[in-house]
Amino acid sequence: MKSMILVGRGAVIAASAVVAMAGSAHAASASLQGPVGSVVPGDVFSLSLTGKALEPIIGGGTSLEFAADLLELLSVEIDSAWDFVPDIGQRDNTLGKLTDVSFNIFPGMQSGSFPIATFEFKAKAPGLTLINLLGSELFPFGDEFGQEVTVDFSGTQILISSVPEPATWLLLSCGIALAATRTARAKLSDQSTA
Repeated sequence: MKSMILVGRGAVIAASAVVAMAGSAHAASASLQGPVGSVVPGDVFSLSLTGKALEPIIGGGTSLEFAADLLELLSVEIDSAWDFVPDIGQRDNTLGKLTDVSFNIFPGMQSGSFPIATFEFKAKAPGLTLINLLGSELFPFGDEFGQEVTVDFSGTQILISSVPEPATWLLLSCGIALAATRTARAKLSDQSTA
């Protein structure tokens, strides 16, 4: 009886190892890369969505959540490699959501690292916001055999600063200095002609 239990446990452990290996063989990731540094209200910036898959995938889908009081989603562009019925999803700037962006390739597959889409945002107000990247319930990532692929999604943070960047301050200072120099020259010119 004990030997049957041990054999049964061994079979369960072996089966778990096979399932874990199969899951990792199909593992994929999708991540957002944003601007380096901060942006200021009024700035328009882009986020790139890239994927990485150990084994080939033929398509999938994502959704986004963002702070509607800080950001406005202006546009979505699917990379041209995903040429089979791409869909830019449903955008709702009032709720801060983009749902069910989908991308597919036929014939063909993508593996390794690959671009998926670009999202263009406009900063509305100062603050620190997280843009969450989520899977799509309607369009899960899939492989060439129609099997769903497990995906790790990672979003990004955006800092919207209320003060201009140092380069802006430098430009403003140079402009003020130039105006002051011209004013001083004009006064000297007026005094010498008088």
